[in-house]
Amino acid sequence: CVDQYKDLIILIEDQLQLKSILLDKNNKPTPLLNGSEIRQRALRGHIDGRGFRRVMEAMEEWQIRNVICHDFQGVGDDDERNRTETQLIDYLVTTFPEYTQACDISPQ
Repeated sequence: CVDQYKDLIILIEDQLQLKSILLDKNNKPTPLLNGSEIRQRALRGHIDGRGFRRVMEAMEEWQIRNVICHDFQGVGDDDERNRTETQLIDYLVTTFPEYTQACDISPQ
């Protein structure tokens, strides 16, 4: 177990170069989509608090895995941001199909 743990640490720190992101809580990526954007553009179904937390964690993990750590606010290429957001939305829809259907709250 100790050797597996050491191998995992080497993978994270050296090969993936994620040590600074994982250890520094201030160095986490800025979410590409806020809650309103997620509900409007990707997941239109009902999401409770626990489910929304899972979505946000998945989004953060996706950004880290895809090395999307820079802030697009006011800087950069709009086309690049749009492509990145589209990829993220596709990922969220694929990962959370249970939240993709809009709720029908029509009176009976």
